[in-house]
Amino acid sequence: MISPNNESRELKLPAFCGLSPIIGTTMRLKDMIKQGVLFTLAGDQNRAFWLGAVGVRKDGAIVRARNEKTKVPTPCAHAEARLCKKLGKEAPLVIVIRLQKDGNLAMAKPCHNCERALRRHKVKKVFYSTNSGIEILW
Repeated sequence: MISPNNESRELKLPAFCGLSPIIGTTMRLKDMIKQGVLFTLAGDQNRAFWLGAVGVRKDGAIVRARNEKTKVPTPCAHAEARLCKKLGKEAPLVIVIRLQKDGNLAMAKPCHNCERALRRHKVKKVFYSTNSGIEILW
C-alpha cells in the first residue's frame, strides 16, 4: 500500500530500471516513479482512484498532470493528454501512475487516444503502473 504517510514502499520495477540513470545525471527512474506516486496522491480525495502522469521535457524540466474531473468522460481530460500539452516534442520519458483508494498501484495503461498522443509527441519511453508493479509500454 502507498499512502501519504507511507512513502517508502518498495515498488516492483523491471530489473534494468532501478540501477541505470536515464534522465540527466542524478534523476533515476525510481525517483521519477516516487514523484509520480506522491503527485498522484495529492489529487482530489473524493475520487474512486487517482491517476497522474509525470514526464521529462526535452530541456530536462519535469512536468505533471492529473486526470481532470468531468461530468462526461472525455479523452482530452486524461492525464496523458493533458501532459502532452506541457511536454512538447521528443520528451525522453513519461510515467503514468494509478492508485486505488487503498493506496495500491492499479492498471494505468494509456488508452488508444492517449497512446497516439504520446506517439505524436515522440515520447521516447513510456512506463505505466499495473496491479503488480511498473511496466514499460515502449
